[in-house]
Amino acid sequence: MNMTKLAFAIGSTVGARRLMRSVQAVNMNDVLGSIGLERRRSALDKVLPALGYVGLGTVIGAGAALLMAPSSGRELRAKVSHQLDEAKSRVDQRIRSVEGAAEEMAARRNNGG
Repeated sequence: MNMTKLAFAIGSTVGARRLMRSVQAVNMNDVLGSIGLERRRSALDKVLPALGYVGLGTVIGAGAALLMAPSSGRELRAKVSHQLDEAKSRVDQRIRSVEGAAEEMAARRNNGG
């Protein structure tokens, strides 16, 4: 085989791999942005992470307050257990509520309305 052809074949293979990596790195927003049609972030995309941080801060603050409060170990464990049971109950209730809303939305979509 001719060295020129071999070098050309190797160069083409390397170039094709680089092209494939570049194409794989492009996402839909890049393509839409180049023609002025980029997707806009919804309000939920901005609000949900903030609410998550607020919730996390609340949990950490409540835990710190429980640990700093003057009480015996038994009382503290009872309080923590009670609070965790209440939190679990509220989370379960929210999950059921969200599931119900999601099922309702799916039913509306399936019925064409």
